[in-house]
Amino acid sequence: MEFQKRRWRGYSRDQKQQAKYYCNGALLVSKAADWRDSILFEFQDGPLNPDELPLVCREVVIEYVKQMIELSKALSELLSEALG
Repeated sequence: MEFQKRRWRGYSRDQKQQAKYYCNGALLVSKAADWRDSILFEFQDGPLNPDELPLVCREVVIEYVKQMIELSKALSELLSEALG
């Protein structure tokens, strides 16, 4: 029970959360155990809510998202120029 109290609220299989942490995404459907920890951030529908991110990686994830947005803008401009 102590683990339940301390674990991050993002530890869930709820697909509606922007930030999710889980172990073995195929746990319920695979026949063999395949242990791995994963953290997933979905921000395609808008910016991430920083309060939903774990403290340990919050700043890094926010910076990563900023850089990905800049990259997407640059690639869009290049493609737009190339296509005329």
